[in-house]
Amino acid sequence: MITPTGILSKIIALVIFLVLMVTGITIPLSAAFDINMPEWDYIVDAIFCFDLVLGFFSGYLKKDGTCERRCTRIIYNYLKSWFLPDLVTSLPYDDMFGTKGVSFLKFIKFVKLIKFIRLFKYTKKIKELIT
Repeated sequence: MITPTGILSKIIALVIFLVLMVTGITIPLSAAFDINMPEWDYIVDAIFCFDLVLGFFSGYLKKDGTCERRCTRIIYNYLKSWFLPDLVTSLPYDDMFGTKGVSFLKFIKFVKLIKFIRLFKYTKKIKELIT
């Protein structure tokens, strides 16, 4: 189990944060200038899928400040909170739909930008890692 205040959680947050920063630049550029970067897309999809799986093993802080470590509670909490956004942003749409709907693919790539909502969550962990 990954504790929310542990060093592993902070390192994961830093990696996701960096990937999000690069993705925030590459997605609009690739859509605007019709640039195809399949290798980068595979790396991002793999990292986001890994993050999706880690969500089922990451403890969380309850309202009273204690860490929830019970697997069933962690899974239930993840399914009702971040699972759907993580799933939607982790799917490899390019591989699923091919190149038939190019304009649709450009639109759907912007769905990955939903991950930026998580920056608020990761920002705290990154500040703790730096200080």
